[in-house]
Amino acid sequence: MSKPLLTLSTLDPERPVIAIDDVRYECRVIEDFGAVEIARMERLLREANRFRNGDETETDEQAEARAQAAEDACRKAIRLLLPDLPAETLAKLRLMQLLAIVQAYQSFIPAAGQQQALPSPLPSRIGARSSRVSKDSTAATPPAG
Repeated sequence: MSKPLLTLSTLDPERPVIAIDDVRYECRVIEDFGAVEIARMERLLREANRFRNGDETETDEQAEARAQAAEDACRKAIRLLLPDLPAETLAKLRLMQLLAIVQAYQSFIPAAGQQQALPSPLPSRIGARSSRVSKDSTAATPPAG
C-alpha cells in the first residue's frame, strides 16, 4: 500500500498559553484563522514591529504617531490572538508587555524569524507562479486564469 500524499488531522492543535496575572489564556493558532484574518494579522504584526523602526528624518509628531499606531496594532493583534482575554486586562497592559506578547507569539508561529510574519501559501498575485516549482520540474503547470 502506498503512503498517503497528504495526512490531515481535525483534532485541535497544540495551543501556546500566555499567563497574565496568573491567569492562563490560550492563543489562537494559524489553523484557527481564515484568509482574511491571516492577512489582518500579517498587517497588524508588521505595524507592531514598526515601533522600533523610526529614522532620524522623522519629526517628533511622526515618531509619536508611529509609536501610537504600533501600540494600537499590538492591542488589535492581541485581541485576535487571545479572544478570551478580558478587555479590562488588555487595557491594563503596558506597551512593553504588549510587545512581549506579540514577540512571544511570533516566536511560536512557523514563519518566525522570516521576513513574513505568517505563512502565506498563496501567491501574492493571482496567476503568479509559485517559487516552489523549478523550471526543470516535470509537474504540469496549471493554466493561468
